[in-house]
Amino acid sequence: MFAASIIVLVMTIGLAIDGARAYNVSTRISAALDASALAAAKLLDDESFDDAEIQDRAHRFFAAQLQTMPITGVTMDTLAVAVDRAGGHVDVSVDVAVRTTLGQLAGISEFRLPRAARVTYKQKFIELAMVLDITGSMCQPCSKIDGLKAAAREAVANLINPSVPHGYTRVALLPYSASVNAGSYAAAVSGGASTDGCVVERNGAHTVDDHEASGSHVLGASRPALNPKYSCPSATILPLTADRATLESKIDALTTGGWTAGHIGLAWGWYVLSESWKDLWPAESKPRHDDPNVIKVVLMMTDGEFNTSYLPGVGFNSSNVNQPNSSPHQAKRLCSNMKSENVIVYSVAFQAPPEAESLLRDCATSSSHYFPASSNAELFAAFRTISERLAALRLSK
Repeated sequence: MFAASIIVLVMTIGLAIDGARAYNVSTRISAALDASALAAAKLLDDESFDDAEIQDRAHRFFAAQLQTMPITGVTMDTLAVAVDRAGGHVDVSVDVAVRTTLGQLAGISEFRLPRAARVTYKQKFIELAMVLDITGSMCQPCSKIDGLKAAAREAVANLINPSVPHGYTRVALLPYSASVNAGSYAAAVSGGASTDGCVVERNGAHTVDDHEASGSHVLGASRPALNPKYSCPSATILPLTADRATLESKIDALTTGGWTAGHIGLAWGWYVLSESWKDLWPAESKPRHDDPNVIKVVLMMTDGEFNTSYLPGVGFNSSNVNQPNSSPHQAKRLCSNMKSENVIVYSVAFQAPPEAESLLRDCATSSSHYFPASSNAELFAAFRTISERLAALRLSK
């Protein structure tokens, strides 16, 4: 009886030892499969790689992972790799056999361990409209506009760099003061009425939505005779682009002056992202539509109250958010309508008074999308945080 129990004990211990070894091998093989599938799946968004090259990437990465793994007594079949571009995933699998030692006393010569992994890797598209305050107060002192330029350049660098496939992130610049300079697009959106390239809000049913600017729904033209606050900034809009150098050049060239018609800047932030306006833009700037992998974002920044508007009535040039047709009232409605269309709204209040802070807090998608900044350092940090969040959103694994 003692001899029989010794044999059973040895077999039990042997199976435990062999089982632990097999578990260790299984864990490491699974980790190698995960790593190789991820390495291969990252190539799915680059159309220059065909399926054979993606499969080769998985094989080579898996082989490299095995170099760090003890494989004595371990055999495995050839790695199987399946590429599904439509689903955005790569499947890898391998059958592993781990030879036993003491377990053979129980008639078990090996453990069979079929292992598999799937990685879904679909990069999202980012379309970001940066609505930037270039009013006169941004040069009081001028270190404020210098801080904005540094913060905006940092955001662009975080979002458009060699690690991002070209075109997956595009940024538009919408500088504003008492109006928006639409540049070469001014004639089309104003029905030819703009004489200086600048436009204001439109009157009527589509003042606070993204209806196309055509027919009776064109934007208002310059109105210096009707509004003493009117001025036309020299900085023109830049629709969506993935050209980092062009963006940085436009940012560096920003100059300040004029009052604050923030609602007009906000409207243009929506226009450059809207399907309704796609026919206005060149091919490389057309926003994507009907694509669940597109993230549309407006980043609104100001340092003061919205105090300039052009619609007739008691709201003319009012800074009261509760006054219909005032600039803050229009801005609040624009933000609400954008958010209802799944546009993410970030807002940054830079050394702004309480009334402006309250408006931007309401405009933001949530409290975590609102950033107060009392210094250039905090402004820089806000733009960096926003761009880093968007860069993280672009990757979905």
